[in-house]
Amino acid sequence: MSRPTRVHKGCYSQALDDSSMENLFTLGVALQVALDSHYSIKNIFVDTSRTSYVAADGLRVKLDDTITSIRRSLEFLDLARGVFFKAMTNSGSSGIHTMAAIMFVLFTILLILDAAPGRGACLESERKALLQFKHGLFDPENRLFSWQGYDCCTWRGIACDNQTGDVTSIDLHNPYPDVLNPFPNSTDEFLNSLVSIKLLTYLNLSNAGFSGTIPAQLGNLSSLQYLDLSSRETPLSVDDLQWLSRLSSLTHLAMDSVDLSLIGPQWIHSIGRLSSLTELHMYSCGLSGIAQSLPVVNFTKLSVVDLSMNNFNSTIPGWFLNLSSLIHMDVGGAGLHGFIPVELSNLHNLRYLDLSMNVNLTADCSMLLSGGWRRIEYLNLMSNQVSGNLPVSVGNFTSLVWLNIAYNNLEGGIPSSIGKLCNLKILSLTGNNLTLELPQFPGLDYNQLTGVLPEWLGEIRNLQALFLNGNSIQGPIPPSIGNLSLLFALALAENNLNGTLPPTIGQLSKLKHFDVSSNQLTGIVSEAHFSKLSGLEYFSIFSNSLVINLSSSWVPPFQVQELRLGSSEVGPQFPAWLQNQTRLQQLDISNASISDSIPSWFWDLSSNLYLLNLSFNQIKGQLPNLISITPYSQLDMKSNLLSGSLPNLSNVVEILDLSDNQFSGHISPDIGLMQPYLIYLSLSGNNLSGEIPTSIGNMLGLHVLDLSRNNLDGVIPGNLHNLTYLMALDLKTNSLSGTIPPSIGSLQRLQSLHLSNNMLSGAMPSSLQNCSYLEMLDLGDNFLDGSIPIWLTSKIPG
Repeated sequence: MSRPTRVHKGCYSQALDDSSMENLFTLGVALQVALDSHYSIKNIFVDTSRTSYVAADGLRVKLDDTITSIRRSLEFLDLARGVFFKAMTNSGSSGIHTMAAIMFVLFTILLILDAAPGRGACLESERKALLQFKHGLFDPENRLFSWQGYDCCTWRGIACDNQTGDVTSIDLHNPYPDVLNPFPNSTDEFLNSLVSIKLLTYLNLSNAGFSGTIPAQLGNLSSLQYLDLSSRETPLSVDDLQWLSRLSSLTHLAMDSVDLSLIGPQWIHSIGRLSSLTELHMYSCGLSGIAQSLPVVNFTKLSVVDLSMNNFNSTIPGWFLNLSSLIHMDVGGAGLHGFIPVELSNLHNLRYLDLSMNVNLTADCSMLLSGGWRRIEYLNLMSNQVSGNLPVSVGNFTSLVWLNIAYNNLEGGIPSSIGKLCNLKILSLTGNNLTLELPQFPGLDYNQLTGVLPEWLGEIRNLQALFLNGNSIQGPIPPSIGNLSLLFALALAENNLNGTLPPTIGQLSKLKHFDVSSNQLTGIVSEAHFSKLSGLEYFSIFSNSLVINLSSSWVPPFQVQELRLGSSEVGPQFPAWLQNQTRLQQLDISNASISDSIPSWFWDLSSNLYLLNLSFNQIKGQLPNLISITPYSQLDMKSNLLSGSLPNLSNVVEILDLSDNQFSGHISPDIGLMQPYLIYLSLSGNNLSGEIPTSIGNMLGLHVLDLSRNNLDGVIPGNLHNLTYLMALDLKTNSLSGTIPPSIGSLQRLQSLHLSNNMLSGAMPSSLQNCSYLEMLDLGDNFLDGSIPIWLTSKIPG
């Protein structure tokens, strides 16, 4: 037993937290009427091994805005008041003073005992361990600001046993690893400080920014049941997993993206000793090899397994077939090969199975889907070597919500029994060899399906996504499609659909993605087609023959991000309803019969655009001197009636095509400095004059340079040899003079060179023979001399 702690009048110990002090202050206020000068309490002595205590004089009242503190204060106040008034009733004046003093001491002791660790407060040794852990962290945003004071059980991410005060849980995981990095550059050394917290059952440090090697001392946390050290954004590694076998109570183990590449195939033996394990998460850990059999399979409770995105270079292990409690298995992209065991279908509890992207897994589809898996909800076999026919028995998998067998070798047709999958939301059979007509069910991208969309399509009320791109489906879109109230994606592009677009499309209130591009649709698109599409984000109808008939005062109910109306009749006026589309990122209204000028309000929208295609219209007028546009965007305004000087751009772009307009003046001498990341530059077919700026030699990534059909003069810049990625150079039909620079011969990727109809002189440089990929050479209508070189005649086909 420790010595009694004597505290002088007017002082208090910091062993009490603020909440306990506030309760003491409140009690003092309630009893102050009884504390006169005759019974002033000078000192209080309390003998305890858990805490130190306080004197009663010199108290000051503080305000506390926490509900817990207020509630506790009021409870003590109410109790004190009842006892106090009872004492007043049964005692005289002297008795009142005596009773009040006794009450004050008793309640002071009760408050102190309430704050002691024996009643659930933090143990001192564990508080120090946590502070040592904190000091090892790099916490630039002060996320652990609450880690101060004496009761660590109230700290962020910490939970304790209510009776003993032992720390049982540490949760500092980062739920937003793509956005946040709470403790960047924090190393592994601080983890050793947690080993002294013996009764810890829950430890979650996932994606919190820790790096280094996970210490084997964590194996001393023998009470641990939940361990998550996943690290998808920062490098965290393990050299040895044997320490895991000491965590015999572990039920949940997650080490996603922790580097386990040095361990080898024996990793499974350490984990195999965890007989209580129910969940195992080891996504993208660099695991290589996996044991085909285990001496003892202790995974009888294992229900969730994620070993995806590793490189096992193995067949599917036989012990997988004995995981009788398995509900969720993901081994997608895990480097598995060989046959998919039909016995997997005997795992009757399985609801989620992902074997996708293993490339060399094989199976006969009719056998694999012949039975079992009656509870399966998610089945992903994409990008393997599954062959054969889709069996009629697939209709028995009535719990299926997601079925993906895309990019395999399926043949034949689609059984009509697939229509019995009443819960199915996503079906993808893209990239197979299916050849028969479309059955009584849709959902099959890029096959060879023919036929029409059935009218009863609208009866599949649970359907959320319909992908039929790239087939040969004919006929109209059935109006019943408007009954699919849950549909968020409708993709019918690249078919042979004809007829009009049904106005019932406007009833699809959940619709976000709509694509019927590259078909043969005709007719009018009106406001009715958009009436309830408040969530629309992607709308594409290009390459049809549709007429957009929308009022200039119409305000769309949506804020679309990508809008593709190319080859539809939008004009003649520029569409005024675009004015409120402030989230627009891609806009294609090319070949849309617009003969108007671009309104000034449009340039307020352009700053968000990374694709703007206004080509093949008759848009007239001048462009602003400075166009605001997103960095690395694509700007295509070719084949219009635009005039004036070439505009400047607020940011660097990748594609700039202003060809076949009426622009005049000079090309800015700094164009190569302002636009160093251009990939495609075409200013052909204008009235530009002056010299070709030498700064173009700074466009090191340029693939195509077309300045043809202008009035440019001067010489061809000699520094074009810097454009090592250049594939096409077209300077024809100008007034260029001088010789062809020999440096052009260093453009080894050059495939097309057009210098005709200029005033070039001299001989053809022999360095051109170094352009080994050159396919087209046009030097006609110049003043070149000399003979045709032999190397050139050898390249001309016989």
